[in-house]
Formats: sequence, C-alpha cells, structure tokens
Amino acid sequence: MRIVRVVLAFTALLAFTVVRPPPGSSQNVEPIECEDGNVLTGSYADVLVNGSSCTLDGATVYGSVLVDGGTVTTTDNGASISAGVKVTSGGDITLTAVSVSGAISLEQSGSLVVDGNSTVAGISMKESGDLTIGTFASSGEVLVEKSGDVDVNGSVASILSKESGGIRLTDARVFPGGVTMALSSGALEICGTEIGVNSDTQTDGSGGVYVLEGGDVLAVADESCSPSEIQGAVIVKKGTGDVRFAGAALNSDLIVSEQVGHVEVDGSGCD
Repeated sequence: MRIVRVVLAFTALLAFTVVRPPPGSSQNVEPIECEDGNVLTGSYADVLVNGSSCTLDGATVYGSVLVDGGTVTTTDNGASISAGVKVTSGGDITLTAVSVSGAISLEQSGSLVVDGNSTVAGISMKESGDLTIGTFASSGEVLVEKSGDVDVNGSVASILSKESGGIRLTDARVFPGGVTMALSSGALEICGTEIGVNSDTQTDGSGGVYVLEGGDVLAVADESCSPSEIQGAVIVKKGTGDVRFAGAALNSDLIVSEQVGHVEVDGSGCD
C-alpha cells in the first residue's frame, strides 16, 4: 500500500508541474500573475489573471492562461499559448492572431471572440456569452451549452450547441464534422457555407445537420448570400420554426418530422 501511495503522489505532482520552455531559453520561465492593465510581451510558463484585465502582445506562454474573474485580450501581434486558455467567472475575452495548441474553455463568463488568423485546438463554453469566430480564424470542435449565439465566419471541425442561442454560419466551413443543435431558442442560418465538405482539398467528411427542438433552419441563397453545400444528412425534428433550403446543395437526405412550421425546398413548400 505504501508503494501505491507513492505512485499516486508522484502522478499528482506531475499533473501540477509548471511547464518549462525548451532548454537553453534565456526568457522568463516562471509563472506570472498579470496585474490590472499589464501588457505582457515576453515568454512565460503560465499566465494567471485573477480579477484583472490583461493584454498579451506577442507573448509566448509555454503552459496555460488561467483566468479567474478577469479578462484577456491580445493585440495584432497575437500570442502563442501551448496548453490552453481557461476562464472561470470572467468577462469578455478577445483573442486576435493567436495560436493555441490546447482548448479554450469558458464557464460562467462573458463572450469570446477569436479573430485574425487565429488557430485554436477547440472551444468549450458553458453558461457564458456569445461566441464569434472570425473570417480567417479556425478551431477544432466547438461545444456550447447554456450560452449565447454562435457566429462563425471561419473554419471549425464541428459544432455542438445545447440549450443555447442561435447559430449563424456565413461563408464558413464546418469540416469534417457537422452541426448539432438541441433545445435551442434561436435559429440556424446557413449562408455560403460548406458543411462536411472541403472544396479546397476536394475531400468530403461526414458532416451534416441535426436540429432537435429548435427554431428556424434556413439555408437560402439570394443577393446577399451565396449557395451552401451540405455533405451529410439534414435532420430537423420537433421544432417550432420554418425550414427553408433554397439554392443549397444537399448531398444526402433531408428529413423533417414533427416540425411546427413551413417547410420549403427550392421553392416547393408545405406546412
């Protein structure tokens, strides 16, 4: 039993070991607490933000950015963050030109904006505000629960939204996965977007659309919105809004059941 305790203690110690930069680096290798109004430009093991506002200006973070009750922004010089960003009870977070190898997580916090050639491994938001992913930004899986609207103009691997607001996909790409939206109070709007399709590499994923007990589901091409393409099945169930697909390329089945609203596909409709 004594050996077991030693092994467990050693494992726990490893879990909380400070991430160090590569050998030979002359930069600051210690964690830093970012005080209110600080602008960080160097290299750090971890950045701690406790109830303050912090700006990263071309900073390198070998570990995590941990925010407890504060806010973080980046300048156009961006930041490189190895382990991820975790925000608890924080304010609005705006990240421009960042590279985040780990996930970005917000819980009981404000909105999140990821913009300007940013690349992040994934995004998770719970009981938080709106999520915006800009035109040149990309993310892995996006998970949103009991939060605000999701607005995507860039690229994401997939989107899962539960008990949250609406989803707007404008000139976006969801690949290789698709969009799942459950118990939402808002609409799903698809404009000039590829879902489960990557036209740049001429490859197809499995992504489709699944909406359960949601609002409107709209993929309509007009003067302001170019046609969209969806690789996987589109399934809409038990909602209370209209379902309209006009000018969108559907490469699999469209199934609408127990929906209270008007259904229209390429000009042909029914109630």
